[in-house]
This record gives sequence, structure tokens and C-alpha cells, in this order.
Amino acid sequence: MPPAERAAPNLLARDIHGFYGDSHILHGVDLIVGRGESVGLLGRNGMGKSTLIKSCLGLQAKMSGEIKVGGTRVDGWRPERIARLGVAYVPEGRGIFSSLSVLENLKVAARRGPDGRQDWSLDRVLDLFPRLVERLGNGGAQLSGGEQQMLSIGRALMTNPDLLVIDEVTEGLAPLVMREIWATVDRVKEAGMACLLVDRNYRSVLESTDRCYFMEKGRVVWEGASPEALADRDMLARYLGV
Repeated sequence: MPPAERAAPNLLARDIHGFYGDSHILHGVDLIVGRGESVGLLGRNGMGKSTLIKSCLGLQAKMSGEIKVGGTRVDGWRPERIARLGVAYVPEGRGIFSSLSVLENLKVAARRGPDGRQDWSLDRVLDLFPRLVERLGNGGAQLSGGEQQMLSIGRALMTNPDLLVIDEVTEGLAPLVMREIWATVDRVKEAGMACLLVDRNYRSVLESTDRCYFMEKGRVVWEGASPEALADRDMLARYLGV
């Protein structure tokens, strides 16, 4: 990888506009995730968070603006082409293959990273999620919600990405399982991987990230250090209703 690309942010989005039919959802949004940085994206439901993620990953057909992954401009690219630059996506709803076993779900995604790295082997992923070791032969549909989320994250890591994008990581999970998932996210962050996190559990997002963005009505209304956001009760009440 050339020096310029190594220095470029994992993700850079400028002046993003997104649409669903005739509805204008995103209004000139800017977003950056630096190398090895963990970033949170927060806001009430319907404020454009998932639309922004999908726009950055080539999953939002009707959009405009500039998107760069590792210094390469990718707006207009197909999602699979963007993924090959080192971006892994854990979607809301998990998206696992229910007809495949846990082991098959993991192996089907296995590949080296863009620079040939293979840091996240099957053994390392299973070490991160020991509960999956006992379920390797089970079908995806036979797993609990928490186990499905672990599998979804593990499958993403098997692609050896530079950037992990997780949308609603703990939705519908029991508190004990939520804590386990967040501990896993922290371990991934500590391993040096860049992360972009969206979740309704604002406190866990802010405790697990370096910086964050708050969105309201399709616009970024605040950007800054996550500890600063967590300490600002008035802002949390204004933009999250907490």
C-alpha cells in the first residue's frame, strides 16, 4: 500500500445527500473515521444514521457526494467492490445465512485483507467468541439472538477488514448478552481496527468510541470527543431524549 493510502482515513464522506424515492433524507453530511479510530453515530430513530452508513457502503442507490475509503474515491461503486478495499459491515438484523452452519457462515467469508493480512483467522475469531465453538455444527437459525450477533461480527472479522461498520449491535438482546457483545467490540478496538458504531445504547457507544457524531433530521448537529458528549447531559437530552 502506498504511503499516501496508509495515511488516509479509513472512511471519508463529504457533502452526502441521500434519498428514498422523492424524500430527501440526508442533507450535506460529512463524516470521517481515521486509521484505527473508533467512531459513534448517534441520534433518535429516523434521523438518517442507517441511510448514511448505506450511502458510504454503496447500498444506497440514490445519493450524491464524495466518499473515500483509504484514500480511494468510491462513490458510485458497487458494495462488493467497496468491501474489497477492507470494509466489513454488520447490518441491522444480523444477516446471517440461516441455512448454513456456524462454521460454514464463518468460512464462506474468509479472505485475506487488502494488503494480504490474515490477522483474523478462524481460530482467533473462535477465541473471541468461545460460545460459537459449541455451536459450529448448528444452523444459523438454531442460534439465540446473542449468538447470531456474535456470528455476524465474527463473519465480518473473517474478511480481515481495516474498518468494521456495525449497525445496531445489541438490538433486542438481554442485558447480560449486551455486555458480552460490547466487551467484544472493545477487544476489536484494542486490536487496532477502526470501527463505526451505531446503537440505541448511547452510553455503551460513547464509552467504546473515541469520537462521535450526533444526527438530527438528516444533518450532523454535533461532532466531538465521546467523553465530552457523555458528560453533556443537556445535549444528550436535546438530541437523544434521555
